[in-house]
Amino acid sequence: MIPKRSNLSFVPPLLPNQTIYSWGAVFHEKSGNSTVDQTRLQLFGTARGRWHFHIPSHLNELCASTQIRLGPPEAIVRNATTIPYYTQFRNPSVASSVLEQVRGNNSRGLAKDLGMTKSAFNAHPPRRSCHECVLADENEYGFAYWRRDHQLPGVLVCQKHGTPLLALPYDRDSVHREIFLWPNDDWTKKQAQSIAVWSDTTLNDLQRLAQIAADMVGGKLAGGRASFLVEHSLAIVAVSPISLAFIRLGAIRRLFVSTFI
Repeated sequence: MIPKRSNLSFVPPLLPNQTIYSWGAVFHEKSGNSTVDQTRLQLFGTARGRWHFHIPSHLNELCASTQIRLGPPEAIVRNATTIPYYTQFRNPSVASSVLEQVRGNNSRGLAKDLGMTKSAFNAHPPRRSCHECVLADENEYGFAYWRRDHQLPGVLVCQKHGTPLLALPYDRDSVHREIFLWPNDDWTKKQAQSIAVWSDTTLNDLQRLAQIAADMVGGKLAGGRASFLVEHSLAIVAVSPISLAFIRLGAIRRLFVSTFI
């Protein structure tokens, strides 16, 4: 049950494909709060409320604060997190259990339970952004935001621009302690200068793979083919940007062609 609390006077809209984590960053910036604790208290009813980059918590409190203007907890999970990617092909009871956890005050351990962090390559799932999207966002909104589709496992290129995604360098303290990180032109520009160069054919395949992943998390892809993709082709991709050189692109192409064409 969503508690009754005084509503916020300012609730930014949830932008297209924006993660709820990114929405929190925007709220903090636009609210004028001088400390993170002030923002946490407004959103979650407690200064101890913290969000993992990929998995929220305190959604009941958040919905009370926003008067459900972002939607109820289940809609936030469905539309503004990567969680559906990990629950779509599992028993419905798993999704229900996950929803109950993120509604409450402690989602610690959920990333591991869902399989987000089960391999050496993704012990800390990367926070990805597209340099072209960053520039476009800054021009349109005055700030850049994190897009859900860029955070999906195995997604290495931007669907819209067909350019390689770049990842925010990992900072151990930021995973649980700091919820207000932003993609920005400075670090994406630096990484863009050293990104691997792929052939047009490879980029095309990876772009189509990104589209399939987005369709799947959006509920547009169902059946054995999608399950096969989850269990096999995305497992081939090393999702850490550090290991781009180790991606077996030929294997991805062969599997992609044999499965979807």
